[in-house]
Parts: sequence; structure tokens; C-alpha cells
Amino acid sequence: SSSAAASSAGAASSSLPPPAPAPPAPAPRNGRVGTMEVRPSTAVDRSVAGFLDDGRAPSLCEGSRCAWGGLGREGLYPQDERITTETIGSDLAWIGSWRERAADLRAPRDSTELFHQVRAREFLHMVDAEYTDNDRTGFVDSALDEASRLVQALEMLTELGALADGSLESGDGQGGGLRGSTPVRPDLWTLVQEIKTMPGFPCAARTLARSEVRLFWAGNEELTCGDGDPRPHLERAEALVLAAQQLAESCELIPDPDPEPDPDPDPQPVIIEIPDRVHFAFDRSDLVAESRVALDSVARLLRDHPEWELDLVGHTDIRGSIAYNVALGQRRADAVRTYLMSVGISGDRLRATTEGEEAPETGGRSLVEHARNRRVIFRLRGPGTEDVVWIPFRDDLQPNRQD
Repeated sequence: SSSAAASSAGAASSSLPPPAPAPPAPAPRNGRVGTMEVRPSTAVDRSVAGFLDDGRAPSLCEGSRCAWGGLGREGLYPQDERITTETIGSDLAWIGSWRERAADLRAPRDSTELFHQVRAREFLHMVDAEYTDNDRTGFVDSALDEASRLVQALEMLTELGALADGSLESGDGQGGGLRGSTPVRPDLWTLVQEIKTMPGFPCAARTLARSEVRLFWAGNEELTCGDGDPRPHLERAEALVLAAQQLAESCELIPDPDPEPDPDPDPQPVIIEIPDRVHFAFDRSDLVAESRVALDSVARLLRDHPEWELDLVGHTDIRGSIAYNVALGQRRADAVRTYLMSVGISGDRLRATTEGEEAPETGGRSLVEHARNRRVIFRLRGPGTEDVVWIPFRDDLQPNRQD
């Protein structure tokens, strides 16, 4: 298969390119590449591989032979079968699926990731063009295998969130490694490698990636000189390499900013460890000792916050008529209000109402559940009360007291 051939040849140092629209020229003077703030790259050739114990990236598939996009098959058809509308259309759809995957990669986090993404998309663009030109050197298959390897590695980077040890580079760094392409202009390849190590590489990453792919393309045209002229690709590659060198040399890198201080933490809610209610015996509205102790805590809170007011809402269990329970709930709320006034809280700050049996806390019929429904609930009003956390109070439950 073309994948095996590409593997044994030591797949080239590149990636599949979607038809890269002419990317905006990086702006070296302000230290940005596209919309990404540039930073010095410490390892252009370090990448996403290396997740397995032996240092290789775990293969999601073998080269470009991956079931994808519901195409129902794997890889390109053999060259001798690329003669019908069906097989050619299927192959172009297969190439297109890899271009879609490359286009869906996350926004690059640094110049190294940007460099490999651009290589991937430029390679895929080249694969598409050479397939359409009926290349028969094995270049399309080899380049697609290399591109798919790179896309898969970058997809893993998206999941893991950081570059891992290893290298996405392959070949000898001088244009070798892709079947169907012969090395051309060793001086340009040497300059490409030098630019990768320059402090200003972040400003040149996009342009340099395009130049590297164009050099591979010129090497392919060199082998097929009867079918195409290598000079346009080579001239374009040289122009890109020289432009990348200029960008790297004039790049004004933005130093890492001092870390911003952590924002002030959100104000913590005021934890009021006082009861949010008191309970009553069956058919009673008098307060037991435990309830009075709880109400003393409420009174202290109100004295500490004179801007706050308190609603007291009386409730009953479901036994008795609706009218009787409305009145009983009111008597219970009034009893709580009277007690708070007796310990110094102004009646103007206390509002006593009733809901009778209409809002039970629990719908059960046991003695304990009836006891939980016989209560007066506290509701604060005023600025800042939304930060108060009430503590449910149960110490004064009276499930057996019916006298």
C-alpha cells in the first residue's frame, strides 16, 4: 500500500494542507502572527508525538488509511484504478475529508503549533492539486500519508492541550523523505532549518511552513519535468524562504507579561448559624424553651443589622379545616413576633403572615412529618440579605406533644 511505502521511506517532514487561502502576512513589528501573539519557540521540531512508551504517537489509523466521513472505505484507490469518474470522485472526497479535519483543528496556541498546522493544510492543498494533475510518481500517496499523520497528531494535541515530547518532523531536513520528490536547492533547505532556530521564528512560522511545502512540490516537478515546469514552484519557494528570513530577523517579540494577580475572590456568603424556623406542638401556638433559645439568636442578628427586616410566615399540618389552619398559622407567627418584640426588636421590622396548610414542607402523614409542617419560617428583607445562608433548625420538633 502507499502507506507502507511512505513508512519505509521515512515519511517526509510535512503535513497535509487544506487549500490554504493566502494567509495574511504576519506583522513582525507588533509581534503578532495572524491573531496570535507570537512568542519565542523553544523547539520548532517538538510536537505531539511521543504518547507511547516507545516515543511514537499512538496511531488512530495507518497513515491516511482511516475510515472517515462515512466514505465506506480506507485510503485512495490504487493508481491503476484511478480511471473512472466513480473512483476519482471517491478519492477526491477522501482527500477532502482530511482537509476538513485539518481545517477543524483548534486555534494554535503557539508558533510551533501554528507552523505544523500550516504545513498540514498546505500539504493537503498540494495533494489535491497533484491528484487532479494525475501524478503517477507516488507523490500523492506519500504526501497524503505524511499529512494524515500530522493531522492526527495535532488532533491529539487538541485533546491533551499541550505539546508532548517527540517530533513531527521527518526526512533529512534537506528535502528527502517523500516518495516522488527529489531534493532541490540544498541552500534553501539549510536556510529553512536555520530560521527554525532563530529567536524571531514566531513571526516567520506561517511563511516558513508554506516555503517548506513548496520546496517539496518543486522536487516533485523536478522528477516530472516532462509534465510540468519546476521553476514556478522553486521560484515561489525561494521567495517564501527569503521572506521568512526577513520576518524572523525583524521580529519584535513580545515578552511574556507579568502574571496578572488573581482577581479578588467573590465575597463569601455570610453564614448565619441560626435557625431558619421554629416548630410547634399539635394545635398549639406557644413557644417551648428550645424555640425561645433559637429566637434569641435571630434577635441578635437583627440587632447587628438594623437595616434588615424579618418576615414571619406561619404554617400548620393538614389536619383541621382550611379556615382554622389559616388562623392557627397566624397565631403562631404572632407568637414569634411578640417574643422578638419582648427582647428588644421593633415591631415595625417584623411582619407576621400565614399560609395555613397550603405550603407543607413534607407531604407525609407520620407524626414526625406533621411536626415538621407545624412551623414559622423566617425570611429576611434588606440590602445584603441575599448573602445570608440559613441553617435548617429541627431541635424543637414536637411529634408527640398534643396536649
